[in-house]
Amino acid sequence: IPIILIWSLTHKNWSWIKNRYFYYSAVVFMAIASPWHIYEGLRFGGAFWNDYLGYSIFQRATQNILSSKITVSYFLASLGKVSEPLIPAFMAAVILLILLAIKFSLRGPASLGLFRLALSSLLATLFIFAVFSLVKTKLVTYYTPMYPFAAIFIGSVFGLALGSIKSKFGKGVLGAAMLLVIMNASFSTMHEGFIKPQIYVSKFSGDEKEIGLYLKGSAPAGE
Repeated sequence: IPIILIWSLTHKNWSWIKNRYFYYSAVVFMAIASPWHIYEGLRFGGAFWNDYLGYSIFQRATQNILSSKITVSYFLASLGKVSEPLIPAFMAAVILLILLAIKFSLRGPASLGLFRLALSSLLATLFIFAVFSLVKTKLVTYYTPMYPFAAIFIGSVFGLALGSIKSKFGKGVLGAAMLLVIMNASFSTMHEGFIKPQIYVSKFSGDEKEIGLYLKGSAPAGE
């Protein structure tokens, strides 16, 4: 729903409110999701809801239940290594969109449509990033839903730039610049490690750490 609202605001299009297929899709969603929830609730009762809503959603959002060391800065650093060339291409697209808004007049239905698409996908990406950055239990995989919107943003800005530049030479320079940004980022991080222990943790990791420290302190001298 928040993504739909973002799209509606940037495109100034609220026709979905009167579109019966939007409400049909809500019914289909309930028809798919309800049976499993009803079955689990009837079979396990309060234990299911306590673990499903209480532990896995509410506690995960308000507490660091996995003793994870992942922070927003750690996620951004990891994202730069495990999702190349998304980050450099995304940053280049942000700069390019600002330059296009300043230097070029975004006129015509095609340019205006691409601009609104770029803006809505950018806001959707930032919204998803903000939501999972506020969650106390952070895992790198939580941010996965923002990747499609980031890709749409990059593609729409690149298309907008190609449409704004008239000369073939300018279009060639733009394409070469984007390619260099992508290649440089990819090659520069190729030697970096992909997996780090902070990414993969479990709810038992805190207990395991305490046990390990206890055993370390209880070991005889010299061992």
